[in-house]
Amino acid sequence: MQKLVDDYNAFAVPLYQKFMAAAASDHKLIAPEFALSHREVQDLFLKNELASPVFEGYSPDSSFLPVLTFDERDHRGRKIWYNAFAVAFFIHESRQKLISINQLRVSNMWYLLHDFIAILQRLADGLEAVARQQDPVAELLRDIYDEYYSKFCSAFGMRAKN
Repeated sequence: MQKLVDDYNAFAVPLYQKFMAAAASDHKLIAPEFALSHREVQDLFLKNELASPVFEGYSPDSSFLPVLTFDERDHRGRKIWYNAFAVAFFIHESRQKLISINQLRVSNMWYLLHDFIAILQRLADGLEAVARQQDPVAELLRDIYDEYYSKFCSAFGMRAKN
């Protein structure tokens, strides 16, 4: 399972960084004030810095992706571990595997997956609003959302909205 998490991180984090760089006015993730520091892009997702080297329009909100490489700690200093529950559910479509492998609590499982689906839906809607018609990326994201939503509904015995 750790290999799947690492593989997902290796794919998702650079894609997320490129997406965020595209949102910047100058299409760069690093603010001009920090361009001379030769910071590596993969080191930019640190939350414990006084002044962030990332452009000011960026907000490193970990709720956008189910897996990020943040070294976050809770209020007691314990490391917060992220896992690829969203990817695992998409592949296996099994609530039981989410309990046994990803160690999600039954009480949190529906809410975590529902929140992830809501993020997928907002991303798909937003991308369709700004992309040209029949944009392949927008269509792909909409297809991912539709497939994920149908798997979610079937796993939890729900009827899909039309």
